[in-house]
Amino acid sequence: MHTQIFNISSLRSNELGDIALKGRRDVTVDPAGYALQTTEAFLLKHDRGKRVYFSAPELALLELSPQIAKLPRERERRQVMLELITPARANDTYRAYIATKVPYLVHFLSLRERMRLLAHVLTWTERRAKAAMAFSLVRSAKDKNEMFSMVTEKRAKQLLKLKHKELREIVAKVILMRHLKQLSLPQGLSRKVSARVIQEPKKARQLVRERLKGLYDSVKEHLSVIESHPRLARTRSAKELSRSLKEALTILSPHVARNGTPARHQLSRYEGAQLVALIACKVRAELDYGVWFATGRATPKSPSWRWTIPEIKQGVKALKEIGEGLRLMTPKLHRFERLSRRDGFGFRAPSGIIQLTDEGRRSRSFSKAFGGKNYAHITLLHEIGHAIQIGASQEFVSYSRETGRITAPADPMFDFPAFCDLSGWRCVTEQPWKCIFAGEAVDINGAMYPLYRSTNYQGEPAVFVDMDEEGRKHLLIRHPNAEFPVRSAARFDPWEDWAESFTEYMLEPDRFMVFAPEKFLFFHVHFRRYSENSDIIVRLHEILEDRVDGVSLP
Repeated sequence: MHTQIFNISSLRSNELGDIALKGRRDVTVDPAGYALQTTEAFLLKHDRGKRVYFSAPELALLELSPQIAKLPRERERRQVMLELITPARANDTYRAYIATKVPYLVHFLSLRERMRLLAHVLTWTERRAKAAMAFSLVRSAKDKNEMFSMVTEKRAKQLLKLKHKELREIVAKVILMRHLKQLSLPQGLSRKVSARVIQEPKKARQLVRERLKGLYDSVKEHLSVIESHPRLARTRSAKELSRSLKEALTILSPHVARNGTPARHQLSRYEGAQLVALIACKVRAELDYGVWFATGRATPKSPSWRWTIPEIKQGVKALKEIGEGLRLMTPKLHRFERLSRRDGFGFRAPSGIIQLTDEGRRSRSFSKAFGGKNYAHITLLHEIGHAIQIGASQEFVSYSRETGRITAPADPMFDFPAFCDLSGWRCVTEQPWKCIFAGEAVDINGAMYPLYRSTNYQGEPAVFVDMDEEGRKHLLIRHPNAEFPVRSAARFDPWEDWAESFTEYMLEPDRFMVFAPEKFLFFHVHFRRYSENSDIIVRLHEILEDRVDGVSLP
């Protein structure tokens, strides 16, 4: 199945661009159409038309960003952005639409330009519009340094006054990370101690004691910095950082001499070195990446399991795959848990908690599917994909009862409905229906259809898939010729389709581009992981151009 595309390469007249600007659609009636027409007018006026576009207005709009970057003057670039965001001041519908696109539209603009846009937005008198647009602009930060520049001490006071929960969390995280960045943690000791164990055991033991005490004092200093900001005490970021540091102090406390009192428990040289290395690695990862590596709550079926240094490093490696700004700004990407259970590789709860299990260790095929990469790296990246997709929304299916088109859950920044359309995913609205023959078929209003196999429904080819979500059953349908990433899980659930596609886009781009080039383009438009001039993207456009030749353009 090919995505519908349209060609604007023949429309090169500046006059046509002027006409489009004057006659664009009404922002109130059709916000997406208004933004798209503004985009097209800009491309036409500046002779920057591109041949291949998705039919979805949201994706076409995102292509405006690299085109704006080619304008030689900052004033022109800022004017285009102001033209797009200004109607959000007075129109709620348009604001809800354009606020989700701003982080991408300003992707190629310099930090100074984005800061000037933010300063302009903060002069607005409309509080709701100001909060929504400020949140979108702050989310455009690509790394911590940009976050620190955009959310200065003076500006933080302005932003905290706005009633916007997610914006408050971002500001809290920026303030805390800025202050904690000035502190340091002792390094691990394993290698140093191992080298001295035989030759100088007394010096090794003393070194371990000193480093345990130094680590304890450093963690305590970090905790005092967080507690010195009482106005942020109720934010999730402050609470989780505090809990992590207090947990580290609880573990270290029995093994550290304090106030002239000897330690309650004496560790061997080996044990002490391992404890220093583990706590230092864990706390450093949490402070640098904004994710808590917590120990899950034990149950009879899922006993708790403490993180090891290799697993923490694989978690950090997975977090590094996505941009620093994106991982710090994803609302529910904040907590990893380690459990010992055998009913899956990993899970993501509606609260945002991501759990890593032992099962991946036992499945060699799991790693082989990704070139032998570590299972923890692959699993956590897959679950991070879910976190990014769902954002702060609820994790329950939402769809149009007229068309069956899936509309949620998804972070508003990502057009999940457009992604579902690439495979034809939608919910079946015809009632009643029930699974029959031990789940091998489905009965829809008296008519029987096979599950998971190609059939015909309402005169169109289709594949039926049933999904059980927290006790809620849904009957889904997709196109039988839809393209998917390699692993079969993507074929039975649009959420798994997203997560597997996300993982392949990050880890196996060459393979993903061959198996599902349109989905690769979807992720590239949103994440821009690869340079526009790279061999991967050049090859991608060649593949898509070859497909266009066989499709009739409207």
